[in-house]
Amino acid sequence: MELATAFAGSGMIYDRLLDMGGPVWGANSFGTSMLPAGMPVDIVVLNFNRDGKPYGTVGYFWGLHNFLKTREANSNESISLYLDSETLSLGAADGLRSVKATMAHEGTHMQNFFRRQVSMGAEYAYDTWLEEMTAMQMEDFLSGIIVPGYNPIRDTRLPDYYRYSDYNCNLTTFTGFGASCESYAVSGSFGGFLSRQLGVGFFRDLLTRKAVGAKAVLGSAIKAADAAWSFEQALVNWRATTNSNMPLSRTPRGFGYPQWSDGLYTLPAIDPSAAVYTTLRKLPATAPSMLQAYGSYITPRGGSDGVYSGRVRVPAGVDLSVVVY
Repeated sequence: MELATAFAGSGMIYDRLLDMGGPVWGANSFGTSMLPAGMPVDIVVLNFNRDGKPYGTVGYFWGLHNFLKTREANSNESISLYLDSETLSLGAADGLRSVKATMAHEGTHMQNFFRRQVSMGAEYAYDTWLEEMTAMQMEDFLSGIIVPGYNPIRDTRLPDYYRYSDYNCNLTTFTGFGASCESYAVSGSFGGFLSRQLGVGFFRDLLTRKAVGAKAVLGSAIKAADAAWSFEQALVNWRATTNSNMPLSRTPRGFGYPQWSDGLYTLPAIDPSAAVYTTLRKLPATAPSMLQAYGSYITPRGGSDGVYSGRVRVPAGVDLSVVVY
């Protein structure tokens, strides 16, 4: 009952999904292969990993189930989200919180599938990194109604960015919980930064903007929200903020994770200099042999009370950010 209320209650996840980005399913031009409009949303609870532990795979959406069996024999012929029973039964309060947030996350994948691939066309589908980023942004905007006091960017994605030393990660190559890059932490933290800088109007535009190519979609949505910004400038500002643990109280305009609110949606401020982050941060022992595209490298300097000077050599095409505080 608690899950049903969180998803379908008045003003809860389903209503907010519609408010943000429109329907999760509806009329389409694929009547001989896909389900018609008017289908209910099914939420299915089952044991994914069968390992006697919570977490692992917590939930998923798969567009295959939106097809008729005459087209996809393995389809369940349902507009459906799938949630892990072991996380619910063994994860206590944190497990329930995770599953509730997962409904917003997977509901965004459901919505993206209908809005972009089905309604716009397959060429308008996001690349994985942006698909996952928008799902985590939705979690961020909806977290206040899902589990008050918990925010997935502040409490999970940003800590993981420092825990896994995700400095030299290519934002546009999504590896999930990869050996060298935890891409959920990278995409999620960047999405949380953009949402706090540019607001819900930017996010709605990003979801519905009809452009091909994930970087082109995001870059044009950023430019529409702030004409002085580009994808590259936003990325540099986010990396400088996050890599330096920039104190919120001394953060200039265009940097940081400030609080954002329009009365209906509120994103809490995040202070990267808080102990929860600085105690997790591990600095690179050596410079990387190769700087990844859209990755970064951080090299702290010692404190100085007088004049400081230094020379830094950077490769062509690399932006250098100097943060002093």
